[in-house]
Amino acid sequence: MSTDLIGYKNLSERQREEFEKSAGRKQQKNLFLTMMLLPVILIAAFQIAVFFTDNLGGRVGALIIAVVLSIILEIWFIVKAIRQRLQNDFEGEVVVKKIKRISDGDPNNGVTTIRYRHIIVIKTNYGKEIKKHWDQGFEDASPQTWYGYLNVGDKVRFHAKMNYYEKYDKSGDSEIPCAKCRRFVDIGAGTCSECGAELIKP
Repeated sequence: MSTDLIGYKNLSERQREEFEKSAGRKQQKNLFLTMMLLPVILIAAFQIAVFFTDNLGGRVGALIIAVVLSIILEIWFIVKAIRQRLQNDFEGEVVVKKIKRISDGDPNNGVTTIRYRHIIVIKTNYGKEIKKHWDQGFEDASPQTWYGYLNVGDKVRFHAKMNYYEKYDKSGDSEIPCAKCRRFVDIGAGTCSECGAELIKP
């Protein structure tokens, strides 16, 4: 066991600011892309309604429903982004790790993709249980994902504004996620081979 890979890293203000800004830019980009996608969804929904409806009343009703659904989706994405930004840092231990099947697809409409939810539960040092989940289109989780990287019994520190999980004991890992670009890189390196950022390790 390599004792130099056990412990949390004391981040400098410069490092923390760099990682937090990078995470913030990614979140803003995802929110922008999502909001740009909503008008496309609106237009597509209306075109489908036009195809199946030949009267004005039906088309107006379909348009209203499409607009309402688009607004609801947009509000949901905005609230989700705000909630992520309001999260607090915490330390705890992974106590639950499971995979839940959430969708079987719809073969009648040609949609056969089965979707799964990868769930971990972290019990904080204050006794609160925090659930994190990621929806995937596959059951097996790659080791190069948060679900694949974290295991039951791991002590972790969650850096909220960086949206980053730091393991306390990394001595059994061969790769580590970069806090800036999220790529998994050789844990023996000092900096990320993709973006050059310093790796978060003791």
